[in-house]
Amino acid sequence: MSDSMFLALAGGVLAALLVTLVLGLIRPRPEPAAGASAYKSTPFISDLSQDLAEAGIALSPQRYIGYSVALGLFVGLGIELAFHLEILALAIGLGLGIFGLRIFYVSRLADARRRTQMNHIITASREIASLIHAGNGPDAALELYSGQATSKGVESLTREHNQIAEAIALALQMVATKGLDLAEALRESADRLGNRYYRGMVEVYIRNASLDKAQVEKSLLFYAEGVNHTLVLRRSLANVLGLPLASYKGMGMLCPALAIYMILNLQQAADFWLSYAGQLTALGLFGYWWIGYWLQHRPLNERD
Repeated sequence: MSDSMFLALAGGVLAALLVTLVLGLIRPRPEPAAGASAYKSTPFISDLSQDLAEAGIALSPQRYIGYSVALGLFVGLGIELAFHLEILALAIGLGLGIFGLRIFYVSRLADARRRTQMNHIITASREIASLIHAGNGPDAALELYSGQATSKGVESLTREHNQIAEAIALALQMVATKGLDLAEALRESADRLGNRYYRGMVEVYIRNASLDKAQVEKSLLFYAEGVNHTLVLRRSLANVLGLPLASYKGMGMLCPALAIYMILNLQQAADFWLSYAGQLTALGLFGYWWIGYWLQHRPLNERD
């Protein structure tokens, strides 16, 4: 193993250890004692936990980071062995492990899953309100709507499972099998689903179910309109920003392609871009591009 390769690998391992120390990944997570407060996570871990839940990935944030950092270091080592680009190999490996996998896989999966669930939340709120308006009690309306979890409707054609009906059916099942009251069961189903808007729907139902049927009906209809308004605004914003973002991403792919072409065809360009100065320049240019992309994409962030 060459000295440069050894230094790159050692630097990657040290950087990974630094990340795990900062995030508290190599320390065992203490079990809270009886009556003690729950484990307090950092904002980074809390946000990642919410992303994983909304994406439907059954991993703890600490274990996910461990896997992703290991994958990033493996990719970085592969780049170093193939191209002998120590600085870029380390940067790409750590960037992929810490940020890339989350941005390009977890967040995209969470966004797509959240939009589908939001559509079902709007429909669920309206249909449960309609069932209450037809003379059913709030609990009976929930049970009737939960039947859509097993029925073959539009979801069987679009391949979009009605996860809201499934969550409500799970809550009713926990009431029957675990002896939980309905409020506890609905909140537990919201925790498992991980969707903040379903959690909001559950809280609207719980807070108004003790009043009267008319109040539950009105509250659910009002909540449905609020979620629908949010969804429409986000779709409009995505349409407005779609073309500028596509152009910016196109430039982000064109510039590396041009650099690779120059490396393959011009010896002077190859000597520069493959040197330490060239690699640092490439990282600086990427950082400049990423800041611009982040500023343009920030309005589309769906986190509350």
